[in-house]
Amino acid sequence: MPRSKKNLESFLSRKTHNPPERFIYEEDGYIIYVDLLEGKTVLKPSTSRVMRISEVKLVIKWVNENELGSWSEWRYQTIPIIQYFYITNSIRERLYSIFRESTLSKLKKSIKEIEKLILNTESYWENLIEERHILRDRLSWYNSLYQKLMKERTGHNKFLYPIIRPLFTKLESKSFNTEKQCRIVCSLFELANFDNFKDSIEIYDDGYKEYDIAMKQIRKIRSSAFKESFL
Repeated sequence: MPRSKKNLESFLSRKTHNPPERFIYEEDGYIIYVDLLEGKTVLKPSTSRVMRISEVKLVIKWVNENELGSWSEWRYQTIPIIQYFYITNSIRERLYSIFRESTLSKLKKSIKEIEKLILNTESYWENLIEERHILRDRLSWYNSLYQKLMKERTGHNKFLYPIIRPLFTKLESKSFNTEKQCRIVCSLFELANFDNFKDSIEIYDDGYKEYDIAMKQIRKIRSSAFKESFL
């Protein structure tokens, strides 16, 4: 059976005992951590456990070019993005498939278990009114997550949106408008040349850079980062 089709639920349950809203996976040289309660997502190579000098220099250069102050103020928003782009498109897509299939499996199993518990409390434990409310709320949330995730499809940028969202949020908190936010993020993509990003920037004979296509990509990423989705 192909790896992407393999059900990893039993493996993950033995390894982490994590509930449906939390996904923890480390294998094949990659780390995935998703916490839907806290809205936190991590995707990086296992070797990226500490910051590299090259990463620090990149953030410093980006901060200086955009006059953003101290690089340390932006490291928590930028380093995860840099580490994310160490992974190729095809591997990112495969890792999202693993996350999606496993989470769907865990949600389906948990939904059935909660339904049984609710039935038991109604049949035998008449006084557990508050407990039934808690169970119904959890069941409603799990069903909502399940339906949302069922509609999602795999893609190499699925994990990028929650990872890059904190950067846009921080820029917004600094009173940068949407266009300025996109230009600042565009400069990070250009400096780091994420996924050969420079190929989307046309340079004329006089050295002038045309950013229309590149900015269109960043605007699309920002829009996807803030739209309602599973992550």
